[in-house]
Amino acid sequence: MHCIRDAVKKGDEAILHSLSDIVDILNSNMKALFQHYMDEDGPQGATVLMQGVQMMTAGFAELEAVANGGALPSVERAGVRRVLAAYQV
Repeated sequence: MHCIRDAVKKGDEAILHSLSDIVDILNSNMKALFQHYMDEDGPQGATVLMQGVQMMTAGFAELEAVANGGALPSVERAGVRRVLAAYQV
């Protein structure tokens, strides 16, 4: 039984590590996208940026509600919280 538990824990850790890496890549790509529109479009790019920020903020609030709601097991809650912390610059 201990072998199975250890394998599951290692699998969870690998998934969370992979998710963190994906979040870092996504964050970098989003920053580059916003920078592209800000440099190219001037004031119109600022509007796009603000809309993007509002959408991301709403999404993060929803994720935080899920993490704090108790619907997820503790390991998954910790993973969601790490993802949210990665985006809070």
